[in-house]
Amino acid sequence: MYVALIGLSEDLREPLRFLNSEYRFDLILEWDSYNVLNQLEEINERELICVIAAKDNDSMDTIRRIVIDKGICSLEKIVDYYAVYKALIPYMTVDRKMSAANFQQKRFNGLVLGMSLAEVGVLTRFLRGDFVNLAVSSQDLYYNFRTLRHCYERYPEQVENLEYLFVDMFETTYLNFDISKSRNAISYYSWGGYIEDPHNYSVNKTYASEYEFDDVVRFLQNKHNLGVQEEQIEIWNKFFGDVHKKEKYIAYDLHDEKLASIRNRIVTDEDVDTFRIDTPIRTKVFQDTIIENEAILKQMIEYAHSRNPNMKIVFMLMPEYVGKREKAKRYDEQWEDFFIERMKECVEHYSVYFWDFRDCDIAYERNCFYDPIHLNYYGANRFTKILNEKIRLLELGDSE
Repeated sequence: MYVALIGLSEDLREPLRFLNSEYRFDLILEWDSYNVLNQLEEINERELICVIAAKDNDSMDTIRRIVIDKGICSLEKIVDYYAVYKALIPYMTVDRKMSAANFQQKRFNGLVLGMSLAEVGVLTRFLRGDFVNLAVSSQDLYYNFRTLRHCYERYPEQVENLEYLFVDMFETTYLNFDISKSRNAISYYSWGGYIEDPHNYSVNKTYASEYEFDDVVRFLQNKHNLGVQEEQIEIWNKFFGDVHKKEKYIAYDLHDEKLASIRNRIVTDEDVDTFRIDTPIRTKVFQDTIIENEAILKQMIEYAHSRNPNMKIVFMLMPEYVGKREKAKRYDEQWEDFFIERMKECVEHYSVYFWDFRDCDIAYERNCFYDPIHLNYYGANRFTKILNEKIRLLELGDSE
């Protein structure tokens, strides 16, 4: 077997670094070198495997096409190094983060669930204790509950000492929301959402008549795998082994450290002006969804307390920019009393906590927001400090 490593010089460093010690490359070809054409012409091996390393998709596609067109290597014998690297990262957010914790033998005492507001607004690596953030954009109450159960069922050691459960309740319309019935359902599943349970997808008016849930999942997983086949993974494992383990699972982004570099803009007046507020969950009442979510809310609390009777469960409304609140006021007022009453019932009956941060100081500071509802990195850092103080008081038994 003759193995060639081909790629851009900068991109060759990682496969060379992680190559198992018992193997070597018979040929290393730098695509951006002067002699690349001559080296290509000199390749004349029948049992050739090509490992191509190019982070840029256009470069990868070009190298692969030329290698195939010249008859140097067949498609099934080409291993896209960086595609396999990405394909080996678990698809669902909960599996990506919890498996990283499992590999690192990390134990959590706090869990954050919810939607994108918490996903980008709570920086767990700065929180008191060991927290993991499993919030996903558009994740509804049902999938929050499934995620919680998934942790206990698949990663029991990581959550055996869980003391805190924080749930971002999005807005006062949250009990009126079922993502599996929504036109954003496939987007949620594509963002690393929970894909092992269709919930009410079968009655989704936008997609269900055209796409079966299993077909959606298959499509999304294939997209995540970037066309990588089992044979290519076998070759990868043989030559490189568990690269993610060697890297200490940095690519699993356990604490969302990538957010620091990508969420640094500041909300503008135009953002507020163009922000849509007349969404279906504000303008329509989905009574079946409300009834189901009220039941799920109680089931989640009871399930968490069955695992740890002393678990401190906090439902919270995140800060939102004052400009958005004023714009959406006429819709949100219709839901306010209903939602707050449900929260009060939970607090009184189950001894949980409800923290409303909508009107905190951050809400009035434009510099803290990425857009009308999401905190930017600076705002998330500020909010995490507020949460830390609340947790400190909670530890002392002084927080309501």
